[in-house]
Amino acid sequence: MAPVPPNPAPVVRYFVRLVGLMTALSGPAATAITLTSFLATIALDLSTGPVMSLTLPYTLIVCFAAWTLGERIGVVTAVATSLITVTVHYVQLRASMPQLGALGPVAVLSWLNRLGTACLMVLIVSGLRSTLEMERWRAATDALTGALNKGAFEQAMGRAVAAAQRRGHALVLAYMDLDGFKGVNDSYGHSAGDEVLRAFSEAAAATIRHTDLFARIGGDEFVALLTVPDCDAGDATAEMLHARLSRILFQTGMPVTCSMGAIVLHGCQVGREDDLIALADTLMYEVKRSGKNALRIGRGDLSEAAMRAAMPPRTTDDFQKLLAQIDRADPTYLTKAVA
Repeated sequence: MAPVPPNPAPVVRYFVRLVGLMTALSGPAATAITLTSFLATIALDLSTGPVMSLTLPYTLIVCFAAWTLGERIGVVTAVATSLITVTVHYVQLRASMPQLGALGPVAVLSWLNRLGTACLMVLIVSGLRSTLEMERWRAATDALTGALNKGAFEQAMGRAVAAAQRRGHALVLAYMDLDGFKGVNDSYGHSAGDEVLRAFSEAAAATIRHTDLFARIGGDEFVALLTVPDCDAGDATAEMLHARLSRILFQTGMPVTCSMGAIVLHGCQVGREDDLIALADTLMYEVKRSGKNALRIGRGDLSEAAMRAAMPPRTTDDFQKLLAQIDRADPTYLTKAVA
């Protein structure tokens, strides 16, 4: 029986949403909010007098700074809030009792107590964020290769496609399969196969930019999504990627090669991301059936006749579905896949 995921209480859901909003803040925005809140709280503290304690607002400011700006800024904020609270309290007491002398040992101990409490909150908050980020990384990453897993890739792919559409860029989606990988596992053991997968993944990560996407989606199958200025640049990018990965596989000394299918099309031609992956997957299997260890590129600006010749679908209905799914941006084109 599959475990049932927990159903968080409404308060927890709102808290998680708030944490997400804070995490998404940029550095300048978080700094501005921290300074504004800090100054507003000081003004409120001075105006309310010693009767009202503003320990909670100061603590929230420290926690916010630690979460959004990091542990060091959180500690600086903790020191500042502790000094301010003790100073404001002393100023207010002097106003009501002019005979009060300089700060004594009790005031120093009070400041140390506040500082210790604030620093403890910084450690808790920064530790909580580090733990959360580590768990998110684990949930999005393939444990063996360090590449994205399938779920994380599909989530990030939607954002990458939207960005390419806004900027008028083209996309390259490459689907890769390692030829002969099963034989390596059978002949040399799974540890040798794991080394091949790691070398392949590291080579791919070093070849693409940090803004591009690379994922292991199962076994010895990988997928990459790269943004390029136009479709012509996409051809060269796919060829470069295949050549680089093939060279790395050769250097492993194992009888493993790479079959790759790559779809190259303008961002505005993309319909549903899953269909794009399926097209690249189909191209890759065309390579496998044709002898393996090769690259086949599908261009999104070919004619319908060329696409039929390059990648005949199983049925006419399948072909029409592909046309409808890919050709959304400009209905005057009949194209949008493969050659």
